[in-house]
Formats: sequence, C-alpha cells, structure tokens
Amino acid sequence: MPNFFLYGEPPQALSARFLHLEALDDRSRPSEWTIRAHAHPNLNHVFLITAGVGEVRIENQPTPFAAPAVFLIPAGAIHAFAFAPETAGSVLTLSQPFWEEISRRDPALESVFARPAVLGASAEADAMSYSLTRLGQELTWTAPAHQAAVEAHLLALLVSSLRLLAQAGIEGRSALSRQAELTARFRSLVEQRYRDHAPLEAYAKELGVSVVQLRNACLKSTGSPPLRLIHERLMLEARRLLIYTSLTVAEVAYSLGYEDPAYFTRGFTQYEGCSPRVFRRREAGEAENRI
Repeated sequence: MPNFFLYGEPPQALSARFLHLEALDDRSRPSEWTIRAHAHPNLNHVFLITAGVGEVRIENQPTPFAAPAVFLIPAGAIHAFAFAPETAGSVLTLSQPFWEEISRRDPALESVFARPAVLGASAEADAMSYSLTRLGQELTWTAPAHQAAVEAHLLALLVSSLRLLAQAGIEGRSALSRQAELTARFRSLVEQRYRDHAPLEAYAKELGVSVVQLRNACLKSTGSPPLRLIHERLMLEARRLLIYTSLTVAEVAYSLGYEDPAYFTRGFTQYEGCSPRVFRRREAGEAENRI
C-alpha cells in the first residue's frame, strides 16, 4: 500500500502551510477514473464532487456516492476511488501542521478531520464551490493580503464541511472540553507509540495525568476505555497489513510489536470474529468479486 505526497508522487518534505488545489480530472482521467488504494501520512483532503457517481473506499469500506458529495479524508487514512467517466469536482489538500494550526485557533473545526466521512453536499455545494473557486484564484495571485484571502476562503470551506457533518448527525468535537482535549492528546500519542505496547501508566505519565483521569476522559469522549482505543489502532493497522501487503501473519504480528504471533492471532480473532488468515482470504475474495 503506497504512501504518496500527492497521488502518484513520491513522499517528500512539505512546508508547514502546504495547501494544494486541483481539479478531480487532473489525476483521475490519466488513471482511467480509478485511483488505487493509497495514503498520505501528513496530508488531509477535502473532495467536492459536483457531477458524476462512483464509489469511495476508505479503510477498505466501500461507500457509493452521487454528486453533489463531499469526502473528508484525514491524514493517514487509506483511500481509493472508482469514478464514473467524466465525474467532475475539486480536491483540496492541506498539510497536517497547517491543519493543526487552524484547529488550535478554533477547536470547533477539529471535527472536520476527526474521522473519514462521505457526505451528501446539497446544502453547502454552492457555498463550497464558491470558496474553492476563490481559493484557486488566490493561490495563483499575488494581490495585497493574498495570504489572508487564502485563509479566509479555506476557513469558509472548512466551516461548510463542519456544518455538513452536523447535518448528517455525525458527532463532532466542537467546543472541546478538557476531557475531550485530553483524549485527543492521548490518541495522538497512541498514533506514535501503539507498536510499543506500553502500559497505560506510561501514557498517563507522559500526558501528565493519572490513569483514572485518562480512563474517565476517554470514556466520556469516545465511550471506550483507553486500552480499547490502543487495541483498535493496532487492529486497524493489522487489517491494513493483511489486505495491502504480502507479509505472513507472523510477520504482521512482529511488525506490530507482538513477541508471540499466536497471541496476536488470538487477539485479532477475538476482535474481528475470524482469524487473520480467514480475514485475508475473505478480503481477497471480495476484491476479486468487485473486479
């Protein structure tokens, strides 16, 4: 499963305020309207589909769509597309550091890339089209207050995205409470260290809280205890490796920090409802049926 800078481009360093806008047609048409599974470690996407239909697949979960539609794809999420020919739209890409800067200024916007989302966009399509058009103009101009104008149109687009999430009933993290903020910091730390299998006490110490405080925050913010959040992140990576690589089950286990592949297999089977080998065969069979 390749990690790209932009689709088809090798990973490279990017500026802290990287922002890129292009027409959907630019990369989809040369790829015959099919974008294979890939990820961007430090880039977030907002897709606005203005014409056409197709299927978006995020973390191997397929979702059909019809225009107008919006896809919100956070950094690191594996995604793929099958567009009908002549599907039209725009793709906005912004770096994770730029996104973190924006969301620190207005925590209500944290929800936009809290998780992947595929949304109908009828209520905000015109506003988002306008924001993207003006943003595209500002990105090519050097008029006075250019940077301020870029941020203004970017913020308008993100606000429209946030409101679509709210209209779809997808719970966000507007007005982050202290507990929600602690949970967000914990999940960021988990992203860095989930392969270490560190005890919960180590996470709590690094976050400067007690285990009880961390547990209460996670339960209130997500409904899950912190150990489950760590386990879910491990299992997400396990599914990715089983689907997108040819590593053996033992190699997957070792790459995830397990000392005993049998222990990994038991944990995966309990979580997924089938063994890693059965899961891989099932996913491969479903992929063949889609082809």
